[in-house]
Amino acid sequence: MAEELEDIKRLPPEERIAKLKELEEKRKKEIEKAQELVRKSVEEITKEEANKYIEEEEETRKEEEEKKKKEIPLEETVIQEEPKLTPEQVEAHKDYVQHLRQETTTKDLYNLAKNIAEDVQESGYLSMQNQGMLSDIERAQQYKKQDIDTGKYKTAGEEITDLLSATKNIVDDIRGKYKR
Repeated sequence: MAEELEDIKRLPPEERIAKLKELEEKRKKEIEKAQELVRKSVEEITKEEANKYIEEEEETRKEEEEKKKKEIPLEETVIQEEPKLTPEQVEAHKDYVQHLRQETTTKDLYNLAKNIAEDVQESGYLSMQNQGMLSDIERAQQYKKQDIDTGKYKTAGEEITDLLSATKNIVDDIRGKYKR
């Protein structure tokens, strides 16, 4: 190119202008071709990137679908992770619930539930231990309700009446045996 310009400089002015215009046209065409090539390259890159993005999205979607297929529902996970109790533990638990049923007053059950409520309020969650205790309290309440309905469990008034009657019988029996 430098040699070409040196050759043009040696030409007479009219020929030099014609050659420079010719060279200018030639360069404009080369620039247009280069610009067109750049534009096409950019379009190709954009298409490739778009296709690559679409392929990546499809791959991600397929992976997520596979994960969902492999995921175990929460309920099943909880059942699988539920602690397995030994027969001794099961028996001890039955004894505990029986104790709650027979030897714990309704007021004691209320106080236990109230303590759990306070614990949950403080901690902000219900622990597995407290969940178990609530179930036990609920079961003991159900038993007490059944016992009341069937007459096995007496209300405070009935219990006091029975104790007064039993006390009177004892007193009468003692007086009857040892009359003066």
